[in-house]
Amino acid sequence: MTEAFISYSRKDIAFVKRLCAALEQKSREIWVDWNDIPLAADWRQEIFDGINQADNFVFVISPDAIVSKECLVELNQAIAHRKRLIPIVWREVPTSLVPADLNKFNWIFFRESDDFDQALRSLCVALDTDLEHVKEHTRLLTRAIEWNQKNRDKSLLLRGRDLLEAEQWLILGANKEPYSTLLQREYLGQSRRAESALQRNRFLGITLAYVATGLAILAGTQYHRAEKGQIDTLSQVSEAQFALSQNSFVPLLTALESGTHLKNLVGGNADSSLEAAVLTRLGQSIYWVAERNHLDHPTYVQSVAISPDGATIATGCHDNKLRLWSRDGRLLNTFVGHTGAIMGVSFSPDGQTLATVSLDSKIKLWSRAGKPLQSFGGKDDQVYSVSFSPDGQTLVTAHQDQTAKLWTLKGKLLRTLKGHKGEVNGASFSPNGETISTVSDDGTAIIWSLQGKPLRTLKGHSDLILSVSFSPDGQTLATASKDKTVKLWNVQTGKLQKTLTGYRDRVTSVSFSPNGKLIATASADNTVKLWDLNGTELRSLKGHSSRVNAVSFSPDSTTLISTSNDNTARIWQVTSPWLTLLTGHRDAVNGVVYRPDGQRLATASSDNTVKLWNRQGQLLSTLVGHDRKVRSVNFSPDGAMIASASDDKTVKFWDRQGKQIFSSDPQSGNVWDVSFSPDGQTIVTAVANTVKLWSRKGREIKTLKGHRGLVWDAEFSPDGQTIASASDDGTVKLWSRDGQLLKTLTGHKGPVYNVSFSPDGQTVPAELRGALIASASDDGTVKLWNRDGQELKTLSGHLAGVWSARFSPDGQTIASASNDNTVKLWNRDGTLLITLTGQGAEVNDVSFSPDGRTIASASNNGTVILWDISNLNLDEFLSRGCSWVHDYLKTHPEAAKDLCLNSEALSKK
Repeated sequence: MTEAFISYSRKDIAFVKRLCAALEQKSREIWVDWNDIPLAADWRQEIFDGINQADNFVFVISPDAIVSKECLVELNQAIAHRKRLIPIVWREVPTSLVPADLNKFNWIFFRESDDFDQALRSLCVALDTDLEHVKEHTRLLTRAIEWNQKNRDKSLLLRGRDLLEAEQWLILGANKEPYSTLLQREYLGQSRRAESALQRNRFLGITLAYVATGLAILAGTQYHRAEKGQIDTLSQVSEAQFALSQNSFVPLLTALESGTHLKNLVGGNADSSLEAAVLTRLGQSIYWVAERNHLDHPTYVQSVAISPDGATIATGCHDNKLRLWSRDGRLLNTFVGHTGAIMGVSFSPDGQTLATVSLDSKIKLWSRAGKPLQSFGGKDDQVYSVSFSPDGQTLVTAHQDQTAKLWTLKGKLLRTLKGHKGEVNGASFSPNGETISTVSDDGTAIIWSLQGKPLRTLKGHSDLILSVSFSPDGQTLATASKDKTVKLWNVQTGKLQKTLTGYRDRVTSVSFSPNGKLIATASADNTVKLWDLNGTELRSLKGHSSRVNAVSFSPDSTTLISTSNDNTARIWQVTSPWLTLLTGHRDAVNGVVYRPDGQRLATASSDNTVKLWNRQGQLLSTLVGHDRKVRSVNFSPDGAMIASASDDKTVKFWDRQGKQIFSSDPQSGNVWDVSFSPDGQTIVTAVANTVKLWSRKGREIKTLKGHRGLVWDAEFSPDGQTIASASDDGTVKLWSRDGQLLKTLTGHKGPVYNVSFSPDGQTVPAELRGALIASASDDGTVKLWNRDGQELKTLSGHLAGVWSARFSPDGQTIASASNDNTVKLWNRDGTLLITLTGQGAEVNDVSFSPDGRTIASASNNGTVILWDISNLNLDEFLSRGCSWVHDYLKTHPEAAKDLCLNSEALSKK
């Protein structure tokens, strides 16, 4: 292994020789390709091995290096294996021309005008930063690659202390660069599974020996201790993996292993904290996983298409081969014939023919069975994309020579579309087949008639455009660009409608879902993103370890396929069966509540609106009327009325369809909360430092004074006779309905933001008899109190202030929402059950559905999540997880030989 691999243009060799000589004088071991490749060696593979085995990747920036194909190949190899990149500048280049992966680091300047010795010292400091972490990354990468190349030979897996240290590296280095790769995480996962099996066999042998000598209790104690340690380690590893690839099933596999160990622990002897940790890791993977399988290739995967019946996936690769796969991930066929990387692939509308285009300048047609049908095209004219016309009779191809071309299926050239001033990167027919759109390096998109007449030229991107897609209705065109944006255009007028932003690198591909509801994009920042048609980002799918080249939807719009330079195509499920994301607000969501019948939800937002949704998460209507942030929303007990409280100092009342009925007069301060009495006849609000009572018709009845700070929340007890208020002064006050102060509950060490009563007014445990009160505080705790004001329990575990605490409809579970971006579910006795993670921002409120099977959480990032919490137990989560990874385990049997073997979900298939 070496300290650094240096990538450079041959025109800069004199500088690089000086640099290497200076580094070698400082005893630095450097890999450079002028003297490290043996004669007759596989040159490219030696280069890749040099990169893989180096701790750092030094890229010498110069005008020649950034246009060198070999330098970019080396850079992509380093990125794919997440090597630490150190860019140094020898000859200056405009930053806009430098690959984004190099632009995000501080450059070290070695220009002729710079102090060479000072720059050399800076380079050495960079090489030594986080040295142990970087060296372990290289060591594990080298071992993982060897394991993978040797058919995942079990003898090459990590064992014992070596494995524990590697897992510790993964956990402690989860947020350090260079980040771990998918292959490294798979390697550690397989090593842990093999070690677990070995330990089980070892303990079985020890147990039998102890039983024979009458020491079975000692054997059992040792087994329990070892299993608990293993479970804890696996749980932490899964957490680290989730932080890096939230939507991948790599953390799910590790969490399943952890859960299986917990389930098999003799006598179920696991403390509640360990059980909650395992359930949390399993839960976060199950709720957020989107990847269903990945298709392994020997090199970069450039292009993808899905057959019209959805049964077959076609992938085009840099090894010049086309591969066909079943939807569950089985390799069906490999087509050989191209002599260059396959840049585009397309199925005919009847699904019986495939078209491919390649850097070998050829266009080929194949039968679905793999028989070559036609081969045509020019010479020295690389082809970048291909599409069938809707009637299946014509092909359109995009070319390096700045044109798009129309062909018959026999290979006859029908027409050449000329008008771009740069290479044409993509071309596509409109859904009705009457127009064609092309995109180019010149930063424009052109819409053409079939006769080759330019109809509209779309200008707006600031860099080259790489991909184009028509919406299914033909009214919208999406273009993806190197300028890190996607733009949506009106096809009829050519006007720009939306710009989608948020990428860290070029956007390489864009595609509309066949049902017209979603847009998928691929980026060189290694992500796939899903958007709604309004331009709201729904999900960012993480799992690829290198640039993503293409995305394509299945015909039923439920599945997405992405291809990448990490040598995989990944199959993603578009929606989660156990989580629904509500998007539409343009600012923080401050409150969420279910209608009493459970069929509707209402959300209150800092975007000045209230929105109504059905229980499936579909937006029904937007209530507009407030002119400042809406802090709270609530339904009347009969569901006929909605009340909303706002920073505009008013309470507004709406009917169930969202029509405003009336509004209160402006109050003396912001209205923080509004709630109905159980009989629906009285309304309580938190206004400035007071609690106010109102009639259902908006008449103010009484003002309750006594708090010394803002009152954040006010709620009625289930019998309607008591009101609880939570304040900035750190107290909860209990009031009679006629306004008499009954009790002041003290104990919190910070503002109290929320207070709620248990819904049934009863308790099951004897020590908790009488209705419970839960209070949520900025001190990071939830406290449980009885009606007499006695503190019963303190629920500790959140890492920041708690904004909301609510009881489940049966009163046995408490959900808390916190600024630490999580929701926690607690048993009524104070035991933590699970932590729900992944919201991505502070969680402001939480609400149970009336049937208790779903909770809704509202966040500062403008989203609401509906979580399926039915059957919140280990068996259910193991069943969900095993069902999800079924296809992967079938096509990657070596990945987890003993995982999910007894799962009913797996055996059914």
